[in-house]
This record gives sequence, structure tokens and C-alpha cells, in this order.
Amino acid sequence: MGRPVLSCILGGVAGAVGGALLLGVPTYFDSRSGFLGSNSDWTPVAVAMGLVLGGIPGAVIGLLVGLTNAGKARGAVIGAGIGLIILVILFALGLNPLLDREIALMGLSSIPVGGVIGLLVSAITNQGRNTDKEEVI
Repeated sequence: MGRPVLSCILGGVAGAVGGALLLGVPTYFDSRSGFLGSNSDWTPVAVAMGLVLGGIPGAVIGLLVGLTNAGKARGAVIGAGIGLIILVILFALGLNPLLDREIALMGLSSIPVGGVIGLLVSAITNQGRNTDKEEVI
């Protein structure tokens, strides 16, 4: 299995776990109630959405890290850059941080989470290699 494929799979799994945690945990601890029942009853739906909404950008981060043969620092920058793109897309779609505070916080959290995913993928796939420093022969 090639490095880009392995990186894409690792990034997708890491992104899915991160997305599930980011959407599932606040929903589980939410004590409010709406006309469809308690918000905490919607935790499985939030976790499923987090798996998809985190897995796709995670796979993209993993693919980019694998294709560029990025080291740890460059992997973290790639991941944070993808997180920043997610935040810009949310604002372009009309996100108002004063009205949609929780969605704005999720968008902001995508920057460090993306950086951690890029760092993890590059650290796992670069074991035994030193790609951050250029070697002189």
C-alpha cells in the first residue's frame, strides 16, 4: 500500500474521530429541550454527522500530507490550512458568529484539530525518516 493511500486512510480515521468528538460531546451534555425532545437524545445523530464531516477533511489532509511527503511541521501546517479553509467556507456561506456561536466555535476548532491530524498522519507515516531537515551528502 502506498504512502498517500495509507495517509489518506489514517487522516480519514483521525478526522472522523475528531469530528465525532467535536459534535457528539457537546450534544450529549446539552440539557436544553426542543419540540423534538431532549437535545441529548440526538447524540447518535451528532456523532454520525461528525464522522462524515470530520472524516472527509481528515482524508483530504492525509492525502495532501502523503502526496507531499510532509514532515511533522509541514503536516501540521497543511492540516491547519485545511481547517482555515473550512472556517472561510463557513463565513462565505453566511455564518454570523453572533447568532451561530456554536457553529462558529466548531469552525474555529477545525484549525487546531486539522493541525493535529496533519501532525499525527505525518508522524505515523514518517517513522524512521527525517523529512523536516534536508540531508547533505
